[in-house]
This record gives sequence, C-alpha cells and structure tokens, in this order.
Amino acid sequence: MIRKVISYKLWVMGLITLLTYNSSLITHHYCFAQDNSTLVTLTKQVMEAKNNEQLYASFEELRGLHFKENKYNEFVEFLKSLSQQKEALGPFVDYYTALARYYQIKHLEETQEWDEYFSQGNNYRDQVTAAAGKAIDSTNPKDALNIYSRLLLWQFHKGQQDAFVESSLSDLMQAISEYAEYAKDLKPVREVADKLLAYGEKGKSKELYQIYVNKLTGSVKEDKELEDIALGFYKEGNLELSGRLYDVYIERIAKTYPKEKLIP
Repeated sequence: MIRKVISYKLWVMGLITLLTYNSSLITHHYCFAQDNSTLVTLTKQVMEAKNNEQLYASFEELRGLHFKENKYNEFVEFLKSLSQQKEALGPFVDYYTALARYYQIKHLEETQEWDEYFSQGNNYRDQVTAAAGKAIDSTNPKDALNIYSRLLLWQFHKGQQDAFVESSLSDLMQAISEYAEYAKDLKPVREVADKLLAYGEKGKSKELYQIYVNKLTGSVKEDKELEDIALGFYKEGNLELSGRLYDVYIERIAKTYPKEKLIP
C-alpha cells in the first residue's frame, strides 16, 4: 500500500510539472492511473481555472474519479501535489482532503477493514477536523466552499456524537443564512436543507427551504417556469420543497385568474 501511494504521488508530481511547463507531452509518457486521460484533462482544468466555479466543477469530477474505486489515499496525495504547485488551491485542497478522509472512515467501517481502521482511524479523524477547519478559516460565508466545509464538519461531529454537534450546527445555520443573503447560486442552500432533513433536523431544514423558496421565487418571473421547477423537485422526490413552490405558484395564479371562475 505504501509503495503504491508513493508511486502515485510521484506520478502526480510529474504530471503537474508537465502541465505547467510542457503539457503536450503528457499523454505520451504517463499512463499509471486508471482513467488517465480524464485525470490529465481535469488536472489541466484545475491548473488553468479562472474562478471558484470552474475549480469546484473540476474538483467534483476528480473526487468522483477517485471515490468510485475508493482511492482515498491516492486522492489525498494527489491533492497535496496540487497545492504544492498552486498555492491558491489551498481551500479546495483542504476541503477535499477532509471529505476524502470522512468517506474513507465510512468505507472502512462498512467493509470492516479493521486493521486500517484501528491503526489509522484517529489520524483520519484528525485530518477531517483540521482540514475542514482550515478551509473554513481561509474562506468566508459568502463562498460556497465555506458552506460545504461547515456542512461536512457538522456531519462528522453528528456521526461521532461528540460535544461539538450543536455548536457546529449553529455555526452552519448562521453561515448559510449569510450566504443566502448575497448568493446568486442557491444550490448550496438547497443541498444543506436536504442534508439536514436526511439527518432528522426537520425544523432547520424547513427554515432553509423557506429561504430557498423566497430567493428563488423572487428571481423567477414566469409562472410556467416556477411550475416546471416545482414539478422537477416533485419528480426528484423532494416533496417538501416541491410543495412549497407549488404553494407560491398557486398564489400567483389566483391573483391573475378571473374571480368569476374561481371556485367559491
């Protein structure tokens, strides 16, 4: 395992060096990792990204590429190599490092790989809290990455049932409220609401769903578009959000529908 991780790290460092100085040689010389061409493309996208939206999209694909085969150690080494080449990637590297270790712990539990679980579990848990904390400290609540880092930290504490469950939830709710006030991208608000609902935090999830609906309906001017969005969430199985959007849709229709045709 150690030899494999070291080999992977050396491959990644070589890959990034080539991307920086001579990207035309990549596909001819490096074929170590599975899905190599995809990894090369995504790494190039990360190194050349102009904004956080582009970075997030590329990192999500990189996460999927590694997580689908449970290559958590390789992903963490890959992230370290990225940060050494481009310091600005720090918050993303920290968040995805925490995310990798979080899912690695869950994977070890599910597959009952107890040797690694007991020998490395505490180290992995420390990395979750440390890396997520760094991502939070280096961003602000106006950044989606800050919200996702806080959500991950709360999920971790919730799973551990430790003393930080309530405080991390309070911090998350405060941050997401601030985020929603300024953000154009409401996806993090909905995703946090969905996750809270899945964890049984119905009151908190309803609060966020209402914020999401208020912001969304304020920007959606056409009734048909609003109906389509509500139907989309219904098809996804999100009845809570779909129902709230349909309520707004019905209110809109009632205001413009001829009164003589309304059912008394």
